[in-house]
Amino acid sequence: MYTKIITPPEQVIDLARAKLQCKITGSDRDPDVADAIAAARDYAQREIGLPIGEQTVEFTYPTWCGSVELPCDVTSLLSVSAAGADVSPLPSLVGRRLTLAAAAPVVVTITCGWTAATLPATVKAAMLLLIADLVRNPQAQSETQLYKNETFNGLMWMYRERLPL
Repeated sequence: MYTKIITPPEQVIDLARAKLQCKITGSDRDPDVADAIAAARDYAQREIGLPIGEQTVEFTYPTWCGSVELPCDVTSLLSVSAAGADVSPLPSLVGRRLTLAAAAPVVVTITCGWTAATLPATVKAAMLLLIADLVRNPQAQSETQLYKNETFNGLMWMYRERLPL
């Protein structure tokens, strides 16, 4: 399977909330905080392997066995093509399972990802910790010893291991 992001993810933590976490007033550090927000989202997304921020993603399956479990929860199924032709009507999903009698390659385009309203509190808290750390310690070097913050890992473990609630 090949993955291609069609529409980049929207940010799930706004600038004002991130600045509050960093205890920053004024706007002179806004670019640094905005970069930290994007970096924290990217890092958290790669860490748990789930999309953070609503986005449009295309999955290409060069070989097709008739059914596949999509790698993430689907907000909406936008399009499916098989052997270069659009499939209409769109097949239905059962959970994340897509079943389709078709020839390869199969290309599936979906929207997926947590929004600001649906982002789990633990993931949001982990991202805010990371944002504050990136803003306060941009080089991760100091005359005093810096320690790894294990709270991030503690908050993210449930999603990393894909445990049911």
